[in-house]
Amino acid sequence: RDAFEMALLDGAADAGKPVLGICRGIQVLNVHGGGTLHQHVAPHARHDQPPGSIIHRVDLAEGSLAASLYGPSIQVNSLHHQTIDDLAGGYSVTGRSDDGAIEVIESRRRPWLGVQWHPELMDSRDRDPVFDWLVQAASA
Repeated sequence: RDAFEMALLDGAADAGKPVLGICRGIQVLNVHGGGTLHQHVAPHARHDQPPGSIIHRVDLAEGSLAASLYGPSIQVNSLHHQTIDDLAGGYSVTGRSDDGAIEVIESRRRPWLGVQWHPELMDSRDRDPVFDWLVQAASA
């Protein structure tokens, strides 16, 4: 699976395609760029809650794509057990949870965005902006 996903990202980069990485996807974006992961962060894996449950706040960097989509912060779900450790070159951290975990990264070279939460499981107000961005970026 890893090799396949890395090849997909190589193809997206070569073709200039936008990428939205969700949960494992943000981690794959980071590893593809040379970054590393914390292998297990149990407090973030809240499988004891319904998938759409709001677990924590993510503060978003002013002027970032994420902040343009959601404002200065967003309340998100949390279903992951890995997080970004060392950030890959070419990316900016544009969202963090209160405990400092990286929750959003944005490529400085490509229309690539990664979020650690699952927007597809959230209500439409918090789900739709990131998918609207992806559709617009893919249409450009």
